[in-house]
Amino acid sequence: MIIKKMNGHSGCSVYLCQDKDRKYIRKISSTTEYNDRLLKQMQKQENFEHQTLLSPEVYGSGYIDNLFYFDMEFVRGAPMHNYVSINNMNSILPMFDKVFDYLQVTGSKNGDITAKIAQKLKSLEPALSEEMVKYCDYCRDHDWTNVPLSDNHGDLTFENIIVYRSKLYFIDFLDSFVQTKYIDYAKMMQDLVLDWSWRHNMNKPLIKTIHLHNKMLEVMSQEQIEASKRLLVLNLLRIVPYSNKITLKYLQNRLQYLSETFGI
Repeated sequence: MIIKKMNGHSGCSVYLCQDKDRKYIRKISSTTEYNDRLLKQMQKQENFEHQTLLSPEVYGSGYIDNLFYFDMEFVRGAPMHNYVSINNMNSILPMFDKVFDYLQVTGSKNGDITAKIAQKLKSLEPALSEEMVKYCDYCRDHDWTNVPLSDNHGDLTFENIIVYRSKLYFIDFLDSFVQTKYIDYAKMMQDLVLDWSWRHNMNKPLIKTIHLHNKMLEVMSQEQIEASKRLLVLNLLRIVPYSNKITLKYLQNRLQYLSETFGI
């Protein structure tokens, strides 16, 4: 039985459901074309393992009207961006130490992702204005030949981390065009530099996000920083083709801010 429809950002339909005494979340693909991607995201969530971080247990999956869905544990708690807004740094820092520990664990293999970066940029360029082309050049202007490859979350913004009784749950895993923690670093920067998860909020915890950003930079190498900055820019460019006028204006503003901050 469906209790209510939940807010989602992926285009998929997300519902809070109940079966007897158990509440659970059902996530349904937006289109048949998206089925394979949602399946991969479910598998990513199922396979996630970490000593101190958790993800909702997957209960089952199937198809409804040819649309793939899966059911998962309902985790009560606060999204990390809300937790940061209402708590002091003494409470926030232990939570972020867990996330930083996760980010620093990489695989044993390195790989050349130059072609994948170039292919992604080439696919985006027709949708970009002339003034945005310089951001593509910035993304290309890096040595992508020796990138550490590893499992990642894929969309590690504060909206996709739930805090519940001092435990952290990763939700809404995303299949990535490249498998590297650099993707996750970039998504964290998206919040800590651009306050992305607070984009609909009037009040933003700027002092806290600046502090957390500085803390993250302390544990990152210069290579990780430079690669993540470019992937952050690429993340924003990837949103442009799907944007309405309001979102496009917001993205242009944020890209201009990054241009000034990163010296693009």
